[in-house]
Amino acid sequence: GLCRCSAGGHRGRLPLASLLLWVSPVFGFFGLKYMKYGYMHKFYMDDYPKASLGIIAFSSVLSVLVDAFTDPKMATWTDNLRSKYGRRRPFIFASAFFAPAVFVLSWSPAFVPSGVGASLWYGFFHIMSKLADTMYSIPHAAYGASLTPIYKERTVVWRTKEVVANLGVLFGMAVVPFLF
Repeated sequence: GLCRCSAGGHRGRLPLASLLLWVSPVFGFFGLKYMKYGYMHKFYMDDYPKASLGIIAFSSVLSVLVDAFTDPKMATWTDNLRSKYGRRRPFIFASAFFAPAVFVLSWSPAFVPSGVGASLWYGFFHIMSKLADTMYSIPHAAYGASLTPIYKERTVVWRTKEVVANLGVLFGMAVVPFLF
């Protein structure tokens, strides 16, 4: 595992480099996630006035249902995976490409006509964003829990993650919209 509290391990103190490596994707992921959740509906309503509100509402409900069924499956998958890179890292690595691709494509409905086409585009990529969230969040949280067995160090790990996540949310909701 990651933590060896015997000779050669971190001896009660998680190395700062390990903490920073684990927390580094949190800022960007939460910035993207909350920018999407905060502005996506408005984007599709304002730029595509003929968008089907019924399809958008249905896909929003469907995405939550898909998320409810895929989260436990992802947890089981990451718990049982055996790879030379570890149980969690392959999923976090894959999500580093999958999540931004979904994010960019969800803001690109110009490939389809307005109206029902744009609504279906929204629905598909809203569900994909929930899957990207599952692909990243479930293994990342489990990986964080395995960084150290020491209670006080785990508190530092999760506190740092929450601070960085909140900075990412602030960046995605308040700073990025001013840039575009």
